[in-house]
Amino acid sequence: MKQNFKIKIKLVIIIFLFLSSINIYSQCWNKVDGGHWNSFGIKNDGTLWGWGQNDGRLQTTSSVPIQIGSNTNWSNISSSYWYTLLQKSDGSLWGWGENPFSSGGPNYGSTPIQIGTSIDWVNFIAAQYHFLAIKSNGTLWTWGVNQYGQLGDGTNVNKNLPIQIGTSTNWTQISGGDRHSLAIKSDGTLWAWGANDFAQLGDGTTTAKNFPIQIGTANNWAKVEAGELCSFAIKTDGTLWAWGYNYFSQLGNGNSQTLVVPTQIGTSTNWVKVISGHSHTLAINNNGKLYSWGSNNWGQLGGGGNTINAVNNETDWNKISVGYTHSLVLKSDNSLWVFGENYYGQLGNGITIDLWNPTAISCPTSLSVEDLYNSQLKIYPNPTNNIINIENNKYQIDRIELYDVTGRLYNRKIQ
Repeated sequence: MKQNFKIKIKLVIIIFLFLSSINIYSQCWNKVDGGHWNSFGIKNDGTLWGWGQNDGRLQTTSSVPIQIGSNTNWSNISSSYWYTLLQKSDGSLWGWGENPFSSGGPNYGSTPIQIGTSIDWVNFIAAQYHFLAIKSNGTLWTWGVNQYGQLGDGTNVNKNLPIQIGTSTNWTQISGGDRHSLAIKSDGTLWAWGANDFAQLGDGTTTAKNFPIQIGTANNWAKVEAGELCSFAIKTDGTLWAWGYNYFSQLGNGNSQTLVVPTQIGTSTNWVKVISGHSHTLAINNNGKLYSWGSNNWGQLGGGGNTINAVNNETDWNKISVGYTHSLVLKSDNSLWVFGENYYGQLGNGITIDLWNPTAISCPTSLSVEDLYNSQLKIYPNPTNNIINIENNKYQIDRIELYDVTGRLYNRKIQ
């Protein structure tokens, strides 16, 4: 089948740029999560994929998604800079990765290994060097590095296996940052513990706590999110609150001053999701609009600035994740969009150029860069400044989008 598309563009596009910018869509991603300079995802078929820098988890550095193992029953994922926690459909929990700094914590190695025998985990988080999880009975469990009391067991001793924290059976939400932990109980109260040198616990001090302490007296907290050295939470009324380190304006209040207690950010009452990494933050409201703020040195905001700004006018954003300086977002159709730093290929688009605007990543089973080099699809003439011919004998092309190297969309063709 030969298809010719007349696409008028304002500049000469070399073939390399075009190859890296054709997206043959298949909305296949169920979960994605960002690591340090890499990314991980689970497809709708339960397979596990990774891309970006090889820190021991990927076996090789890759700028396109590569399948990890052959299992087809992965259901959930949480990644930090060096570790990944995974859950299978049978409820079992698996660990992957290791601490490169030899400062304690488990070493799970280059392939996922099962953690214990429990199959009743309902929520889990891979923080920087420690882990948190909740079982179906509402109990809280932690393990990993505990230098600052981030495990919450009243000690500063590392633990390589999950230990129960206290006797409460009403934990519902958890999150972990670089060295601190946050949680919400079913009564809507907010709790924090661990490092507090940047007021990331929100108790008005900078003193570390090695056991959970209640933050304030409010009982209408709904969601909580730990950034690297800061914290966020959303109340049941849809308001957004933040505290802690703010050097990069990642708290969203328009300045760089540390906030020592939870402080409302803006006046909106429709926030539903928030996530923060090293220096930038993403959030989604109940209209499906995506917002970003903080550092934008590598395009990780996809637009935005040091105050809350909409990334674009689209209203079908659904799930958000961030790495060190890159962002990954799923739309409601399960398509994956990425932006930010791409030095190690952590955006998964086949090249290593930073992207400053949300750019779609096609599914691994769809057209890949390797397929192009194997002449499954021909694009000519090269270069061109008016007409692009596409000769395709193998794939059903649903849509073609032409981007420049910054991720800016120049033209779109829908079949």
